Amino acid sequence: GDGLFFHMNADLVAVNAPQGLVFNESPGPATWVSFENVPGFMHGYFTQARPDRALEVELAPYHGGIQNATVGLFILMSPWCTSWQTLALSLREAWLLGALREARLHVLLHNREDWKPWAWQHRLGEAWPVFGGMHFCEGSNRYPQYNRKLMKSRPRDTYYNKLFVMVATAQHQGYEHIVSLDDDILMPGYSLAGLLTSGPPSDLAGCGVVLPLTQNGIPTTEMFAKTWLNPQERATLFECFSQSAGTFCNRRMQCCRRTAYLKDTFKNESQRWAELPVPSPWEAETWYRTLTERETLKYRRLHPVSGNITCMKLSLDLALNHAREQFHVGRAEQVDILLDNRREYPYFANNAFLIRTD
Repeated sequence: GDGLFFHMNADLVAVNAPQGLVFNESPGPATWVSFENVPGFMHGYFTQARPDRALEVELAPYHGGIQNATVGLFILMSPWCTSWQTLALSLREAWLLGALREARLHVLLHNREDWKPWAWQHRLGEAWPVFGGMHFCEGSNRYPQYNRKLMKSRPRDTYYNKLFVMVATAQHQGYEHIVSLDDDILMPGYSLAGLLTSGPPSDLAGCGVVLPLTQNGIPTTEMFAKTWLNPQERATLFECFSQSAGTFCNRRMQCCRRTAYLKDTFKNESQRWAELPVPSPWEAETWYRTLTERETLKYRRLHPVSGNITCMKLSLDLALNHAREQFHVGRAEQVDILLDNRREYPYFANNAFLIRTD
């Protein structure tokens, strides 16, 4: 058949006992849980019952890995996303390049069925010593003291839960730098190695944050195009940007054409619309300067590469066209850091970055 299943209550009650916690079932809806998913369900209950003990329990099985690490690499997993497997292979390659000897990997998740450290062990192979723990970030925030005001409005927000667990883990482990990656980031091993080892030189340069040149990052999309694309490809992508609508609407702030229907849909337009002049031909400096001058921080993330699905797909297709030739070209001896000395960029996309823990 389909193997062993447990009939588990959705709301277990935790009771303090001399040797720890005892979970008792309470009346309510129950669900069938497969044997391999029981650890994730049980740890999910535990983190909500004892958030003060959760971190030490999550770290304990992996004390024998890399010692005295200075970089904490945190991967933010989304439910049922499978692209983390490619990222794990890049980590394996970075290990072979010698770039993970001072790093520990921590996986942050909020889906109990993703609690599978053995799957990571299989993908990491010889790089398994880098694995530092899995951390459950669903339900009530485990560290509300980091921002009491924010927790009043978003106490169960999974992103802030992961962010606060990331900071707490880095502080507990004494990491000097944090690297945060979404699980759908595809990076060659040598690029990942460069990001992980960029902390000391970026500190010397006075950088607050370091970003890899992702094709859909903000503000890295133009730098990616200038670095990796040929002139014709770059011109095609920039033309797509310049032909985008400067009107951004809806929750995702996508490029929209202003119509009577849309206008009637949003009763409070000041909270739903942003209208910006689009430079043609495309000039990144002009665009970011306009955002700085016209928009609050919340809306400085606006860009055709994230708001225009056509441009979004085009940038991905162009990147994939070069993936095969670039993914295994090898690591440069020195990582180049492009400095924003004039502070031209008002915002950065948080899907991949390095930052100091303090």
